[in-house]
Amino acid sequence: MVYTSRPAAIMTPIAITIHTHSGVDCAVTGGIIGILVGWGVSKVITSMGTFTTLISPDIVLLAFSISVGIGIFFGFYPAWQASKLRPIEALRHE
Repeated sequence: MVYTSRPAAIMTPIAITIHTHSGVDCAVTGGIIGILVGWGVSKVITSMGTFTTLISPDIVLLAFSISVGIGIFFGFYPAWQASKLRPIEALRHE
């Protein structure tokens, strides 16, 4: 006898536990690195004296939120696609 599960029953633990968290971890790390690099470049440009730069907290928050949103999407989407496959098909594509 073969037991099968609904796609939602397979997707929930995989998407939330593994894929989404790793995607968010990478996105948060990338967002922090991007903020630090942008801040550093802004300071260098300002110290050269040709331009005056201003870092707006609203824009930093927006950019960071977009980074995390992309991480969540690209962490969740592969798990959602995998939940649609039969287990034997998913293993065959590995």
